[in-house]
Parts: sequence; structure tokens; C-alpha cells
Amino acid sequence: MTTNEMERLIMVYGPLRVAVSKLLLMEYKSGRPYVVCGYRTPDEQERLYRKGITRARAWESAHNYGLAVDMAWISNKTGKISYNTPGFWPWLHEQAKPLGLVSLAGDATHLQLEQAWRYVRARKWICRQVIASQGLSGFYRWLEERVR
Repeated sequence: MTTNEMERLIMVYGPLRVAVSKLLLMEYKSGRPYVVCGYRTPDEQERLYRKGITRARAWESAHNYGLAVDMAWISNKTGKISYNTPGFWPWLHEQAKPLGLVSLAGDATHLQLEQAWRYVRARKWICRQVIASQGLSGFYRWLEERVR
């Protein structure tokens, strides 16, 4: 795992960090999965939405709750990142399933911690209140008590 990847995983929910760390140890065609993005602030999410880079607005994405990452493939030999490595996405999604991660239809790069996101998505308003009052780490403790 590179320093950049560690930095991208620092702010995500602990169980997501553990699952993604397991993916990063797996090899695929002389390379491996690579973390492009983890937690996004609501402001960053809104900027990406306005630029047409993402379909989700602020507080509509699992990234805003630390429950998603965006991935790519990185060559072990050159360090070059690719989104077009043949067969990589089906392979990655198959490896991710047993770890509780799923991709979004139409966005192969996105992996989210499905059980936690399902819980949060149904309770976004209260989750935003918890984040506002207790911060992200307080939200993660609150979420851990509710999603096992």
C-alpha cells in the first residue's frame, strides 16, 4: 500500500478500511487494485457533481459518510494507474463481494460497504446530525453500535 493510499483510507470507516486493505494485497495481471479516492467532504462531493464527474450531490454519496472508495488498477512494474485493464473490474467485484463490498451499476470504480450504506441511506438526516455533533469518528462509533 502506498502512502497516498494510506492517506485516502485514513478517513474511511474502519470496516471499509479493513476490507479494502485485503483487496490491496491481491494481485491481478502483474498489478493490483489501487485506491484513488476514499472519504469526500460534502463540499468536495458537490464540486465534483457540478463538474459532471459524479452523479451524486453532497450527502447523497456513500463517500460523504466514509463508506465508499473509488479504485483503479496499478502496474507493479511501472506504477502506472489504469482504468482499462482487461478483465480487472469483474475480477475486482468478485473479490470484493465476500468482503461486504459492492459496486454501483454504471460505475465500476466505486466500491461501497453495502450493509452500512443501506443503514445510513435510510437514515441520512440523523446520520448528518450525528456527524455535525460528534464528528466523523463519533459517527463511526455510533454506526458501529447499530450495524454489525
